[in-house]
Amino acid sequence: MIALRRFAAFGIDYGVVVAWGAALFLATIATGSVDSAPPTAVSGKLAGHAFAFATMTLPVWLYFSAMEGLGKHATLGKRVLRLSVQANLRRAMLRNAVRFVPWEIAHIAIWYVPGRPFADEMPAFNLTICIVAMALALAIAASVVISGRRGLHDYLAGTTVSG
Repeated sequence: MIALRRFAAFGIDYGVVVAWGAALFLATIATGSVDSAPPTAVSGKLAGHAFAFATMTLPVWLYFSAMEGLGKHATLGKRVLRLSVQANLRRAMLRNAVRFVPWEIAHIAIWYVPGRPFADEMPAFNLTICIVAMALALAIAASVVISGRRGLHDYLAGTTVSG
């Protein structure tokens, strides 16, 4: 079943994402740029979120988009499982923007909690936003299972996965 192969490929690619995150974490420690306390002021939250977006979300989105929209049209995981995305770069960028929107929605809910992000208890509103983001991610995953070759993100971007 192609849906299982797609999830396995995403699992491999998520390993790439985790490795990137670990490299960022180690670089942060090595440079001594770890702040002992999460920001409480809006300006600090904006700066922290912007930095996290620029160093984690954007590179991950670019990895998926470039690998699927150029060359072999496949991420490392898709290559291992012999899958490819029928997309040009613009469509791959849209496909992955849709796919990673829930991730960024959850980041927003976490960064902009009253008090300190990642430290203070999350209020009901922010927690609800995180749950909505998880539900959206689940809907995208379910759409892959239901259709196999064309999940919600593929449908919206006009792409298809084959293999």
